Amino acid sequence: GWDWIPGIRDRNTGLWQGVELQSTGALIIGDPEVSTDLPKDDNSLADVFIDVPVTNVGDTALDTTVNASFDDVSVARRISVPPRSTVTARFNPSEHAALHVRNPKLWWPNGYGAPALHQLRLAVDAGGTVSDRRQLSFGMRKVTYELSSLDQHGDLERVEVDLAEAKRLGTPIIDERNAALRKVPNGWANSLRPGSELSPAVRKVVSDPRLSPNLVLRVNGVRIAARGGNWGMDEMMKRVERERLEPYFRLHRDAGLNIIRNWMGQSTEENFFQLADEYGMMVLNDFWESTQDNNAEAEDVPLFLENARDVVRRFRTHPSIVMWIGRNEGVPQPILQTALQDMIWEEDGGRLYKGSSRIINLGGSGPYNWRSPEGYFTDFAKGFAVEVGTPSFPTLEAWQRAVPGPDQWPVNDTWAYHDWHQERAVSVASFMDAMKLRLGEATSLPDFERKAQLLNYESHRAIFEGMNAGLWRTNSARMLWMSHPAWPSANFQIYSSDYDTHASFYGTRKGTEPIHIQMNLPDRSLTLVNTTNAPLQDVT
Repeated sequence: GWDWIPGIRDRNTGLWQGVELQSTGALIIGDPEVSTDLPKDDNSLADVFIDVPVTNVGDTALDTTVNASFDDVSVARRISVPPRSTVTARFNPSEHAALHVRNPKLWWPNGYGAPALHQLRLAVDAGGTVSDRRQLSFGMRKVTYELSSLDQHGDLERVEVDLAEAKRLGTPIIDERNAALRKVPNGWANSLRPGSELSPAVRKVVSDPRLSPNLVLRVNGVRIAARGGNWGMDEMMKRVERERLEPYFRLHRDAGLNIIRNWMGQSTEENFFQLADEYGMMVLNDFWESTQDNNAEAEDVPLFLENARDVVRRFRTHPSIVMWIGRNEGVPQPILQTALQDMIWEEDGGRLYKGSSRIINLGGSGPYNWRSPEGYFTDFAKGFAVEVGTPSFPTLEAWQRAVPGPDQWPVNDTWAYHDWHQERAVSVASFMDAMKLRLGEATSLPDFERKAQLLNYESHRAIFEGMNAGLWRTNSARMLWMSHPAWPSANFQIYSSDYDTHASFYGTRKGTEPIHIQMNLPDRSLTLVNTTNAPLQDVT
């Protein structure tokens, strides 16, 4: 278990997704890779690059035509595939003019535009007969990364890196190896590889020095105010059919969120990523190493790497994924850290790999308990904050549906089992103290729930208004711990596992309004926030 779920007794051992048998010829299409460049400042042209691996499982070499199409674009390429080998058919705009797409429908994060998707159709033939075909969706979008990295002289440089361009040039530019990580003012930073400052994929930028060394995500050239939350697991019993998951994504969209962290890589089904694509949710995708100096290191590094490679290949066409993360709250051991960095470069070099979920070009963790609203404007969750937690008690109706009548009130061990923690950093003591001091001690479950919702709303609105107050000066992202419950939890979430929305949902929705006026704390100054792509004119 964790602070958001108890231990699952059988660890979900067994098959929990469908198993399919597919019939093909000797040539089999592997997992494609699709990337997009936007060479014009107005995004009126998209250059699409498609790599299609083709495996020959037969005993003789085969010549084949690889066909790829989407919308009104169709391209083809002849290749020869030796027996028991894989050859990648590469389609690029310099050889296939149709891949220069004019006035493209781009994929945007929620709040910045429509998350447009396109259907990619692939086919290979063998001896004039179709040997294999695939269809999948992809998005035209370009992600670049603004961060502070150390150059070869040890100087901290604020840069924007276009990793997809670096991959096309064949020159890696970011060094995330353990030895390349250094403590700098406001945190830790990775390094640029020697000489990469001169790469056309690296551009020096100017930003508020208080934001350094923290990451800023840019999509299609636009800085994205990344606001979202962590998913510890999609559903504790791995009941992850689309019909069950989609309402959760709809609630994230409606709450004004645009980013989800797939904590510890616990959500590994196609439905999760497909829905993230459709609802404009960027995804930070962890691998499976847990907290450094607290949980075990991976003992079988080759097996870990093999699994990680499979995940990257399987899901890399999803535009929602913007970053891979090696470890929760720590850095993988050097042999694994280097192997993961090299594998990501080889398999999905256009996306950023970060070894740690915090500190290195990212903010720290916490707090995880109730704090006064002023703190979210002044002290807490600076930079690219990946984990910011506070209690969020469910609605009366959701709690009554989840818990047997005799255990619903007063607070008891059943509450603790449902994550209403009484100790350590995630203790609800400060929440209970604030309720008693400000609203009076609860005398019944309905009274407690009513007062809890007032605190839920206030704290979650403050979390995101506090981010707004320092946006692009001290803050670039703020993510709840957690936004999503994997079961009927009493603590971290903005809705219940049965989709019932808490007051925290509405506080979040208010604080993330694309155009929003707010009173900053503690000075009570007024701020008008505009996180849309369009400037506001003649505002009264």
